[in-house]
Amino acid sequence: MESYKLPHLIENKIIKLSMSPISFDAHVSHTWKFPEVYQVVQMKVIDKWAKKSLGFVCKRWFNIVHQNIFTESLYPHYEFRSYSYPPFPIFKYLNQILKKGKEIPKINQSTQTIEIDNESKRIYSILFELVYCSSEYQVRELIENLSDYPHLQRIWFSTVEESLDFLYLFLRIAGEIYLNDRSKFPSLKTIAISLPREAGKVLNEMIKYEFLGIENLEIIYAPTDVRQYTLKSPVHTSIKSIYITISELVDWTIQSFPNLTFLKIHFCNISIGQFIAILSTLNRLQNLQLVVNSEDSTTEWDIVYNENRDLVNNLLDLLKSNQTITSLTFDAYGLSLCNILRMILDEIFIYNKTITKLNLGHLNASQFTDKFYQSLYDSSVTKLSISIQSDIGMKHFYEMIKNPHCNIQSLKVYCYSFHPIKLLESMEYNLSMKYLTIYTESKEPIQLTYNHSLQRFIFGKCHFSYSYDSSCLVGFYPNFLSSKKIN
Repeated sequence: MESYKLPHLIENKIIKLSMSPISFDAHVSHTWKFPEVYQVVQMKVIDKWAKKSLGFVCKRWFNIVHQNIFTESLYPHYEFRSYSYPPFPIFKYLNQILKKGKEIPKINQSTQTIEIDNESKRIYSILFELVYCSSEYQVRELIENLSDYPHLQRIWFSTVEESLDFLYLFLRIAGEIYLNDRSKFPSLKTIAISLPREAGKVLNEMIKYEFLGIENLEIIYAPTDVRQYTLKSPVHTSIKSIYITISELVDWTIQSFPNLTFLKIHFCNISIGQFIAILSTLNRLQNLQLVVNSEDSTTEWDIVYNENRDLVNNLLDLLKSNQTITSLTFDAYGLSLCNILRMILDEIFIYNKTITKLNLGHLNASQFTDKFYQSLYDSSVTKLSISIQSDIGMKHFYEMIKNPHCNIQSLKVYCYSFHPIKLLESMEYNLSMKYLTIYTESKEPIQLTYNHSLQRFIFGKCHFSYSYDSSCLVGFYPNFLSSKKIN
């Protein structure tokens, strides 16, 4: 009997791996764990392909495949808003929707497989926005209904001052349910909050209930008056990932979650001293993301650069010697590099051999120096994301890409405003690049001299994958597999 089960277990494992989104785009990592809108479209294509192609293998194979892919009815995100006051019976509406949309598994007697009604909706994320006054009975019923959705991964509370009572009720009731039965919300990984006030009070409330066992905490917006609260440090927590936007929460984050593996924070909202504290305290940090918005100012960092070079060197030494961070992001929009950031990029990759993924977001690649590109060529970085606005000042970048032995294996380029002809020409001699993604709105034809190393190539909305049968890149989107070739 066991020997009969083993081949089927292996079969199921193979199908699950082949049908997962990551297998179709191995070099792309998504911020959220639930599918985005464009992924849903891709899932429809995969579903169609599986039904028409694998369905002809045999009935049992088809049933296994169909259970392990997302169907066209997938709807990943629910948003609930109430703008009227007094509000219409929002909770009655919410609970009706949730009860109606429950996934009801059934057993297909002919194939002896478990199937899900394709008309039901899987909820991966839910947003509560502007939910006003509510009773304990209503909130309890809402939580019980939500707990019937095993795929729910993210809850986002974006509230106004009048609806904070709802948030407190939700956290208390859900927290009591979680502490008594930790099997509830089996997939819940993320809680995001955006609050006009009382952020400290809300965090202290969440601590009581161990953050419902989540791994990711996102404080997307919080008032700076959070410093007025004495924030408690949790005794038990499973949190490994935090996203904060204000410097007032940095010290609490470092003290409360020393085992963090992921931290995302607004770069210009923290002091250089806090940056040093992050690097010297979070000894398990693997992914560090620093965001710079267009309204942010780097003036204070420039002052430190000019007046306290010892502090800057201390920061550089910590980055050079760090042995845990494998992914580093400087995500900025339309800004010039401040002196400290330029120095970091010029210096650390000569010494740091741990970072394998570097995301420079929308920072213009022409701002980077020859020293940076030389150090990047010899670094441990294999995945690079960068923005190119024109070919001016890009000589050193193209020279790095042209080198046959450049270590970059996955390159993602944002160049919306023009056709990256020189970039495509540079790829001819590169022997290490496996994944190339170019975000562009250009309608010009693609001309890529194939270099026998690319396995995946995405150009705007055109997707190509290497075909071993044809020995070339073959288009597979939107018709999944076609005979369209690019070289």
